[in-house]
Amino acid sequence: MNTKRSLLSGIALLILLSGCATVELNNLFVVFGMALDKGENMKWKLSVQIINPTEMGKKSGGGSIPAIVYSQEGNSVEEIRRKMNAGLPRKLIYSHVRVFALNEEVAREGNLDFLDFLERDWELRDDFNMVLVTRGTALEVISTLIPGGISPSTKLFRQSDNFNNDWGGAPQVKMKDMIEAFTSEGRDPVIETVTVQGNVKTGSKDENLKSVIIRNNVILSGLGVFNKQKLVGLLNLDDTRNYLWTQNMIKNTVVTVPCKDKGHFDVSVYDSGTKIKAFYSAGTPIVTVKVFINGIVEGISCKADLSKPQTFKKLEQLAELKLKASIESTMKKVQVEYGSDIFGFGEDMYRQDTAAFKKVRQNWNEEFKRAVLKADISIYIRRTGLKMKSYTDEIK
Repeated sequence: MNTKRSLLSGIALLILLSGCATVELNNLFVVFGMALDKGENMKWKLSVQIINPTEMGKKSGGGSIPAIVYSQEGNSVEEIRRKMNAGLPRKLIYSHVRVFALNEEVAREGNLDFLDFLERDWELRDDFNMVLVTRGTALEVISTLIPGGISPSTKLFRQSDNFNNDWGGAPQVKMKDMIEAFTSEGRDPVIETVTVQGNVKTGSKDENLKSVIIRNNVILSGLGVFNKQKLVGLLNLDDTRNYLWTQNMIKNTVVTVPCKDKGHFDVSVYDSGTKIKAFYSAGTPIVTVKVFINGIVEGISCKADLSKPQTFKKLEQLAELKLKASIESTMKKVQVEYGSDIFGFGEDMYRQDTAAFKKVRQNWNEEFKRAVLKADISIYIRRTGLKMKSYTDEIK
């Protein structure tokens, strides 16, 4: 009896396995980038950037363009995605998407219903970077080539990661981050912005790969500010870094501070932490951003004797004042010009003064507009690099 059961189980298993779908590797295109623009004849124009298969092999790679870009139009992203094989011979795989580029015109209109498809689709992971194109089209972002044999989407993904690690001007907003902010009662979404530099008509041509000077490029430019689902404003790179200070997202950066004698000094930040204090006082929302920084003096053109301990204290105070004014300026700009709590201060208020926040949760942005926003900066300069004195002090 047990033998018969085992035999029947084996037959059933073979039947199930025989029905498994298989896809040959030489019948696949791996999508690394997606771009959404307004369509000319239909609602959307969706473009995909795939890796050129001839560039993936060690023996055959290196002689041709590293990426292929193809576009289709339709009234929904899902419709267009399924129409891609009207012009492409292989099945498209979307699990390795690194970048999704969005045209500014689309974001200004606030018609972001395509995000629902991106969140639901089982092939797409939710950890790719969302970028907003403020000069040029989304198509141009994923089709602009530079020397180095790297696909445009991979280049932009690495560029954002390295810039964030070294300077702190790239927030690397993922799709899941935007959706979480859209559904939050105490935070408005942001998105990383890029611009297309140079002659966009030649940026996708083979000649661009053979130039020593990068004439056509995609540049990180700052941050887009949303109110609900509509783009309402843009922030530059300095404002973007200030935003990242408030989010405790600065890893490494450098703060350049002017001196009283028209010189300047650079504080290289190697350790940073941020805490938010939010509460109501006499009916007024109060938010304080406390930033703690450890740094090194990397360069200095001021007249300062670094052999004296009191000099470090003076430099720390100058750096604190500079950064405090800069962060408060960005917070004030967002508060007055856009009225969008992109900083998530409402979420901090909910955690720290829950009873008060619950009374205003439905109109928190109105409360944010009248909030008192302050920055409290503490900078500690630990050392001065390899030398105590500048070579300029030794010039007679």
